[in-house]
Amino acid sequence: MSSDLKKRLIVNLAVIVIAFLFLLPTVFRDAFKDTKWISKPISLGLDLSGGVHLVYRVEVDEAVKSRLQSIANAIRSDLRKAKIPVTRAKANNRNQIEIVLFSERHADRAREKIEKEFKDLKFIGKGNDGGRVKFVYGISPDQERDIKKHAVEQAIETLRRRVDQFGVAEPLIQRIGNERIILQMPGVTDIESVKKIVGSVAKLEFRLLPTTPTERATAITLKDQDGNPVKVNDVALMTGDAVADARVGMGRGQVEVLLTLTSEGGRLFRKITSENVGRNLAIILDGVVYSSPT
Repeated sequence: MSSDLKKRLIVNLAVIVIAFLFLLPTVFRDAFKDTKWISKPISLGLDLSGGVHLVYRVEVDEAVKSRLQSIANAIRSDLRKAKIPVTRAKANNRNQIEIVLFSERHADRAREKIEKEFKDLKFIGKGNDGGRVKFVYGISPDQERDIKKHAVEQAIETLRRRVDQFGVAEPLIQRIGNERIILQMPGVTDIESVKKIVGSVAKLEFRLLPTTPTERATAITLKDQDGNPVKVNDVALMTGDAVADARVGMGRGQVEVLLTLTSEGGRLFRKITSENVGRNLAIILDGVVYSSPT
């Protein structure tokens, strides 16, 4: 055997031995708990360690209908405040808003108010509904796409937040197509627990922090992101129905909750803040207090 061949053989064996030593802690983890010389063990994928593989479909059409219904509710509220009788305000199955008035007498004033307050709506037509005047409004294709896009983005953020509870090193959460999300969690075997936790509907609430003896007596205790207890009033003043989009982000080194309110939500939020100047309003997502600004 030539000297060059011997050198190559020795180098190859050395590489194999070193690679084997580095792989040992990832396979026999209990025997290598104190291996400080390894910065980070290799994360095994589903093909090696097993785990959960789920595909979710976001109900994007329902997200559009829900947003339209929120707008319809706001229109009904505005018209009734203006003393214009409304018999029905709802989103139909064609992604349109139907507003039915009690009589033709208020039709011109109603349409003028709707199109002044809700400039993003497109007037589709006027019709008859059992002898009563009906207005039909819609949104643009761009607005509809934005609502669907935000629905998927919010679903991904919710999945990420809930997957963190399982302590998975490198979960995969990826958008597939327009409305599907793939979730992979290597090493997790309790599929039913995963489905129960990540599949529940996100719950967004706004509650005041208690300041009076009466409020403190009935307050409930939640936790913030760091696990610290936070007392909040037992009644939610506003829920996720009033929010068009919500995201948790970072700003100036602190957690920030970024909100986009619906028309009705904006009115309700102004009412809450004007009646509770100087008080802290907790923003609660899935039972966790993320922020409590004044």
